[in-house]
Amino acid sequence: MIESTRVKFDKTNEYVQNVLASANLSKEVLKSTEIESSLERLNNGIFKIAVVAPFTAGKSTFINSLLGFDLLSTSILVETAAITTVKYGETPRAEINYHDGSQIVIEGSENDLLEFKAEIKRYTAVNRSDDEFEVEASIGSVDVYWPIELCKNGVEIVDTPGLFGQYEAHSGITLGILNSVNAVIFIIDPSTVGEVNFMKVIREYVDNAKRTTLDNSDKHIFFAVNKIDQYPEAEVEKAYQELKKVLNGVVMAPKIFKVSSYFGLIIKMYEQGFMDINDIRRDETIKFVDDEGFPVAGRAIQETDIPTIRNISNIESVYYSLGIYFEEKNGYLISEVFQKLNRAIELELDAVIRTIEIEQKKHNEDSRVLKDKAESLSKVFKTEITKLRMAIEDLVEERVNSASNRRSIMFKLRRLYNSDVFDMVESLNSELSKEWRTSKRQINQNNSEEVLDKFFDLTDLKIENMKLQTNQTSFSIISKEIEKIVTACEELVHEMEQNFNQLFETELGISQTNNSFFDFDELLEELKQEIEKLFKGNAASEIKDQIEGNLGTLKGKNTTSRRAPGVINAIKSLFGKEKRITEFNRENFVTDIEKEVKLALEELEAELTATLRQMSTQLYSKLNSIVPQIIEEHLLELRVKNYTKWQQNQLNSLATEQQRSKEQYKMLLLKLNEEQKDLTNLLQENRTKYDEIKKLEEMELVG
Repeated sequence: MIESTRVKFDKTNEYVQNVLASANLSKEVLKSTEIESSLERLNNGIFKIAVVAPFTAGKSTFINSLLGFDLLSTSILVETAAITTVKYGETPRAEINYHDGSQIVIEGSENDLLEFKAEIKRYTAVNRSDDEFEVEASIGSVDVYWPIELCKNGVEIVDTPGLFGQYEAHSGITLGILNSVNAVIFIIDPSTVGEVNFMKVIREYVDNAKRTTLDNSDKHIFFAVNKIDQYPEAEVEKAYQELKKVLNGVVMAPKIFKVSSYFGLIIKMYEQGFMDINDIRRDETIKFVDDEGFPVAGRAIQETDIPTIRNISNIESVYYSLGIYFEEKNGYLISEVFQKLNRAIELELDAVIRTIEIEQKKHNEDSRVLKDKAESLSKVFKTEITKLRMAIEDLVEERVNSASNRRSIMFKLRRLYNSDVFDMVESLNSELSKEWRTSKRQINQNNSEEVLDKFFDLTDLKIENMKLQTNQTSFSIISKEIEKIVTACEELVHEMEQNFNQLFETELGISQTNNSFFDFDELLEELKQEIEKLFKGNAASEIKDQIEGNLGTLKGKNTTSRRAPGVINAIKSLFGKEKRITEFNRENFVTDIEKEVKLALEELEAELTATLRQMSTQLYSKLNSIVPQIIEEHLLELRVKNYTKWQQNQLNSLATEQQRSKEQYKMLLLKLNEEQKDLTNLLQENRTKYDEIKKLEEMELVG
């Protein structure tokens, strides 16, 4: 499905580029539509899919099932440490990117892929038992190039460090990745679904993933309950239903799939010739029930069972669902390009029709009179354009930066950061205090570090979610106000355009088109693309480290030792050999920890408030310059300036005194009429081509 959408993109690009090369459209019109920007998004857009999972849930096996080879490390003793991105390449290759900016390249040989796998593991995984090289301390990222059809057209698969692993930095790395991807697949082990802490944290991660989209959408989030080949069907179904309950209220219609990544990998390796049927038979982990309900394993597995194993894996369902989302997310680019192309042709057609009337005027009337009128109109036009630019600049300044104007972006953002956000911080602190009251009931002498780890990991997630929520709210405010600014600009522009067209028609008797040179829907889309880039810390981890450093002292403070009772033991004490009883005061220990945690939460509240203030300051600073800059670039420069040139070309044509013979005049009209006919036919051809591309079936595209 993803490949078929990309094929549609390629067909659109090929057709549109051919039209642009042959139709000889005005450069002023093409620049004003920004069709090149749309083609750039169509051709070079990257679609990143992050795969996120707790340690040992089968994340790397899932990615390997897409690759068709057991490439990424799947050992239960190993954790993914560096961000690993799989991209398309004709031959296997890996680029190791160090934090210091240096890079090494590993070329893979198809004759020795196991050696290539070993090298990748060396630079992407943690395995402290036999290797003291700390990947996350040295390696920034690893890019793996592989001949995988899924990634052939700008799709990238990101293997993230596992959640709930023993290395704290990994969860932070994964959180950072979620902000930069287009889709997220959470891989879930059925055995973990019922764990209370697991479900709390997964819910927060899902909420975090949801908030990475500025419209708070959840359509890009997918779930795969993995390892269904290893668990009874009833247990898998129970995990499925539990996960649905947990996601209730967070994801509107969760896309949850029951999969066997391992079965999916086996099938792909079989299909690509990396193993044969005997290799599958020797694999003692491959067991399943056939259509008649009989268990099948070992020698009983036949080649006719391959479709059954594929169906059990169910990887194709995840892949197909991703494809549907990909088309929903990016399919608009096809219509956007065709709309811009059609509008450019319509404006060109209007220009040709007007040119025909101009040439008729010049042929039938006194050219000197026409020249005087054209020069007079040109002066009026330049004056009106100058007034328009000043009015737009004043409007933008008033609606963006004015601190006193209640309708300005700055006024509304200040209200958000000066009141609303701090209410949110207070609410978060109350929520964390409640969570702590639950956590402290679990503390004993031996698990205090584990309880604190879980509590502060959850705290980190909630803080990150709140910052993302603030970003979403800010973006929403800015987007709505930008829309109002564009609407106000549209009224100014259309008033000027209509007034001048009316004057043009009155003075020269040349009819004017109803088509506006300006498409403000296009402009608004371009502005939102730019504003979104603005949104593309403080964490609990350091404070947690301080508290954990004090745990030893607190344990010692609340641990007492006394001599065991008894006469014999009293005699032994004379020789220093008595038995002693160690007593631990849990109640006092928890009270001491609670004091530390309360101080930590107060510190976090202060830090978060300071961070949000800093965010607001940075946002104000950017908005002061970037919104006027965007309006200048996309409206005044690309649209008003090119409209001015386009209109001036018409006036210059009128002002040009050019004597033509009757024959030359006839030939010119014939040429212009042919252009008019060609452009009219081209419009119809475009509409037919657009419908043809949109209706192409997947089998026609990839089969």
